[in-house]
Amino acid sequence: MDRTVGTLLGYEITRRHGGAGLPDGTIDLTFRGSAGQSFGAFVPRGVTMRLFGDTNDYLGKGLSGGRIVVRPAEDAPFAAEENIIAGNVILYGATAGDVFLRGQVGERFCVRNSGAIAVVEGVGDHACEYMTGGRVVVLGPTGRNFGAGMSGGIAYVYDPTASWPGSTTTRWSTSSRWATTIGCGCATGSTCTSRRRGPRWRRGCWPTGRSRPSSS
Repeated sequence: MDRTVGTLLGYEITRRHGGAGLPDGTIDLTFRGSAGQSFGAFVPRGVTMRLFGDTNDYLGKGLSGGRIVVRPAEDAPFAAEENIIAGNVILYGATAGDVFLRGQVGERFCVRNSGAIAVVEGVGDHACEYMTGGRVVVLGPTGRNFGAGMSGGIAYVYDPTASWPGSTTTRWSTSSRWATTIGCGCATGSTCTSRRRGPRWRRGCWPTGRSRPSSS
């Protein structure tokens, strides 16, 4: 697939219907293979894009209410949660919408996200940098500098070894609150890691709670 798949469709929807977009699920598209950069960029509400394969950088850039689901091909021979399925700078500047990723991603995940919801099975360095809103659930490893400059939103990190806070440059408030967002990821039809981990999330994780850094 070429770059910016879905963006022209999103433009036409916004031109005709404004910022509100369409009712959820109005347009449902399925793709197979390897997508180029900016797959689903700026897609508005009412559009669902499902990709069986993998994708390059800038997935969901500026997402404006649409839904993107990426998972490996049905016959993929590898464990999705142990492999990279999407590139760098995913959901940069997103304002609304949902992204569910069955696998790990590269660096700068959800930078400047202000309203989108994302579920992923591992992120590289600088995830959630300068994030001001939205919800992020990380069901796997994280890189360094997680949440630098983050001032809003909520990020949950699965961490059964209680070692996650050492990978950040910011002090975080903590909570045992259940990450209800995970339920949205399971609704994509993929057997995601959160289902297999089940109640271990509550006992073993060290979530960021209210995603703003603690004042103390």
